[in-house]
Amino acid sequence: MSEINDFIQELSERYYNENDVSNITYCLCKSCENFKNLFLKFHFPNIDTSQPIDDISREFAIDDSRPDFMITVHNKQYLIEVKLGDRNQHFEQYIKTFPAAERSYITNYELGIEKEKYKNDYHFHTWAEFIEYLINKDIQDEVIIGYINYLKAVCSYLEVKYMNFESLKGLYYFNNLVTTLVKTKINNINIEEYSSKYNFSDSWSGKYFCMYKDNSKKCMYPWFGIVYDDKGIKICIDFEFESGYCDVLESKTDEIKNMKLLYSDVQSYEGGVTIKLSERKFKEFESTDKVEKQKEIITSFFNETITKFAEFI
Repeated sequence: MSEINDFIQELSERYYNENDVSNITYCLCKSCENFKNLFLKFHFPNIDTSQPIDDISREFAIDDSRPDFMITVHNKQYLIEVKLGDRNQHFEQYIKTFPAAERSYITNYELGIEKEKYKNDYHFHTWAEFIEYLINKDIQDEVIIGYINYLKAVCSYLEVKYMNFESLKGLYYFNNLVTTLVKTKINNINIEEYSSKYNFSDSWSGKYFCMYKDNSKKCMYPWFGIVYDDKGIKICIDFEFESGYCDVLESKTDEIKNMKLLYSDVQSYEGGVTIKLSERKFKEFESTDKVEKQKEIITSFFNETITKFAEFI
């Protein structure tokens, strides 16, 4: 496997853009029946892969439309559009050009409000979801395993496993989840990682991030992570007023104190406010033996908090 790993590493360093990923995925679909079926089932759960695939085309062109993949099964078309960083979308265009096709979109970022707007017209996926889908299939084929490792590299995939805070591994996986969440989009709220020398210290670990709405110049720079000392552990999002990071909230303290939150408690301090994962939810997080449940709790806590505080910008 070492030679395959070396090859994958070299491949990912030289062939990492959107077209490269599409071409390599296409080649694997054409050469490996098992992978092709997995790829199609991921995008179209109801597709009948027991039936012969009439055709799988790369960059299928009609007029000015050229989706990355077009698959034909018994005269029915299945369209897949691939995005890796590129945010030039073709939603309406493909609906118009391929009205009878079943359509899927795969990106390495969250789409936000477009996902809701076109939920009846497209299946929406991320490359991280596809990587996890393949990992969960317990695949033994070395070529597909190599492809998974290639995707991990070109998509900057951060693995999150079970988070036990009695082990440093738990902190490592928690930090990976934080990094993933602070580079996403929730409806019309943009969330971007913000570089700061204060992300980490002796008793806390996390990330500052910038949050702002579409078409708005207002933004805030909260911090999201874990605080720990000899008294215990606290998962929280911190909004500082005095530093200027979140000064737009300074006049909103009464509204913040009266917030109704399912996943968290509000803790005010001089110069800011901390939104802490509630004791009930933290116990639920610690007691489950399922990483998916842990991720759901932390993601829901983050999304609820950001959605509420975005009302102030």
